[in-house]
This record gives sequence, C-alpha cells and structure tokens, in this order.
Amino acid sequence: MFRAFRATSSLFRLNRVPLSVHARVHRDGGNALVQGVRLKKAPMSRRYILGSAIGILLMYNVFTKVAFAPLDKLADEFEKEGGISDSETPEDLDDSLFIPFPGTIKQIPQTPYRGSDPEWQEYIKFSKDLALITKVRAELAEISRLSVENAKGGKGARILKHWLDVIYPSGPPPAFVHSGIEITDDFVSWSTIPIDQETVLRIRQALFPVAVAKATWKFVQVLFSQDPEEKTRSIMRAHYKLPDPVEAKKTYPALASSDKKVTEQKVTQARVTGGVGVTAPAGNYNHSAAQQTQESANKQPGHIGEKALQTQSDAASAANNGNENASDQPERRTIRDTEVYKMMAKRCAHALFTFRFTNTANWKKVKVIPRGSIVITGWVEIETQLDFVTLEVIGVWDPKTKAYDTRNCQLGVRRTRRKKQSPRPF
Repeated sequence: MFRAFRATSSLFRLNRVPLSVHARVHRDGGNALVQGVRLKKAPMSRRYILGSAIGILLMYNVFTKVAFAPLDKLADEFEKEGGISDSETPEDLDDSLFIPFPGTIKQIPQTPYRGSDPEWQEYIKFSKDLALITKVRAELAEISRLSVENAKGGKGARILKHWLDVIYPSGPPPAFVHSGIEITDDFVSWSTIPIDQETVLRIRQALFPVAVAKATWKFVQVLFSQDPEEKTRSIMRAHYKLPDPVEAKKTYPALASSDKKVTEQKVTQARVTGGVGVTAPAGNYNHSAAQQTQESANKQPGHIGEKALQTQSDAASAANNGNENASDQPERRTIRDTEVYKMMAKRCAHALFTFRFTNTANWKKVKVIPRGSIVITGWVEIETQLDFVTLEVIGVWDPKTKAYDTRNCQLGVRRTRRKKQSPRPF
C-alpha cells in the first residue's frame, strides 16, 4: 500500500550497508545478513528527576530575589511614605521604573533657533548691553587669573591683556533618547525616553577609553624597550613636535660637524693635561702650546709619582682590611640589592611616567553647552613672578543665572615664556 511513497533508489543515494560488508561478501562469496537495530532512549531515573527539580527550584528562588526583591522593597518604602498625597496627581509624580537597554541610544537632529525663540531673544538682549559684555569678559579673565594663582609658582599673578570673543550658538545642543522597559502601577511597556547629553558623553567615554588605551600601549612599549629612558624621551618629543637630535644631525650636516669639532677639542684637551690636572683653553690650542705643556710636565719633580704610589698602597691596605672584616661577618643581600630588581624598578618608573603623561595628554573633558547659553572663548595673558603665561579659555555663560557654568569651563596653557631665559642642553 505504501510502496508508492517509498524513496526510489538512484545512483547518488548512499547505501546503508557499509563498504566493508560489501568487500567481505565479494571476497568470501556468501550472503550478508543485515539486521535492523532500533535505538531507544533510556528512561529518566528518579535521581535525574529529583536533581532537575531541585535545580529549577533554586534558580527560581535566586531569580525572584535578584529581580523582584528590589521592586518589592521600593513598593514597601513608597507605601510607608504614604503613597500619593491628595494634592499631587499621578502625572506630577514620576513613580515609574525605567530599565534601559544597552545599544539603544539615538541622537535626535535639532533645528536651528528661530527669531521668535526665547533663546534668540536673550542673545539679542545680551548683544545690545555693552557694559554687560565687558563685565562678562573681565569675569572670565579673573577666573583664569585665580586658577593660575592657585597653581604652583603662580603667586602674585596679574592680568596683562585678553582677547575674548562672544559666540552665540546657532542651534540647541543635540538631544538623545534611549529605549527600555518602563514599569508602572498600571502597565509594563517598551518605552523611549530622553536622556541627558552629559550622561551620554560619559557613557561613551567609559565604553571607549581612548586615552587609557593609548597610555597602556605606550606603557608596554617603554616597559619592553631596550632603552626605556630614550623611549620615554622620544614619546615626549613626538607629543611636543620636537625634532629628534639624530634625525636633525642627518638632515643638517653642520650640526654633526660642530659636534665632531667639540669631540676633537675634548680629546685634545685630555691629551694636553696628561692626567696631571693642568687645564688649557680648547680654542687657542696649537702644536707649540702642546710642546711647552709636555716639557713642563716632564720637568716636574718625581714627588707626584711617589704620591700616587703611596695613595695606591693605602687603598690596597684598606681594601684588604675590608675583605677581612667581610670574611668575619657574611654579607646579607636582599632582593632590592640585586641588579635585576634595580633594572625592573627603573623600567617600571619610566613606564608609569609615560602612562601618566600619555593619559593626561589624550584625556578629553566632557564638554556640554546647555541650551540658551553663550560661549566666551579666546586667550588671556597672565604675568607671574617668573613667567608670562598665555591661557586658552572657553567659558559658558548662562543668561538665566547671570553666571558662568564652572563645570563646563575649560582652561589650557597655550604658551609659557620665562622672564629670564638661559640656554639649556636638550
């Protein structure tokens, strides 16, 4: 009856009988006996059922304590406080619980300000008040002066001049929203609510720590380099865009020739002194001066050689006495006295310094300009007891509070000039 529904054999269909059976039949000449076997799963034992039930019960208890216990606690606290008062409505009291989901943050495009917007009206009002503009600029310069005065070496700082511009943002700051589960007394739903811009920037800074990653990479480079000190110097030169001395000598042969002349002068001076302690000017040295100096050194009495021999004998006797005392009391060395420890301590010190330097150089502060704020930016030159400091400042002034938002103000050193400069080696 079901023969019509059976699969037809074809050339591409694999036979269920192994090839070894066919080979054995072909060799022996007998018929193969193929027996059908049905595999049946073993029944579950009582121990397996009991263990599964205990495991499911434990997982359920843990989930209820972790997930629902905080919600029950919040509900109990809300009931103890008396719930919603008669004067408050459920719309005024935000008692919902929002659980955000990662990766759901989206930026909403904002339209520029219009002439009828209250923020733009505040800009027009501020631009017409010249006395207020001068006051705002002077206030930002004073904030910069106080920051320099509170720093090390900034005592007695005073403002020389400042170049500050007023910038009116053409549009509001970007808005962000994120999605998640919203739980209230009436419903549980998937909702999308706005999120603060500063929170979004801090989350991105925590998820993508670019400064820490760069600092860690430089730390590893210095730690496993052959010369950690030179590697640290090269990293600092690359940050401040200073030329490498080796590359500079290759680019400008005059520098290499001048260094070669200085080396020749030092070698000549060492030959002239002859170990006696006579110093000679390197620039006026010639062959006749060398002859005279050599003759005067040969004419000196032999008490110098005798004094040197006596000093050597005293040093040898002191060394012998020290060796005898050391043989009496065996020397005790700790791990810190070993060369390996000193080498690793030096490497770690250079690597940690490079890590802090790179992290500080690449760290970017979260910058937020609130809606309707005015940006004051420019340079402020300040004089201290030793230096002239030029600061690059960015201030955010709020027309509503008539004050600066100190959290969003930024100060950076643009240039530093010493009052009394002297050449120093690189």
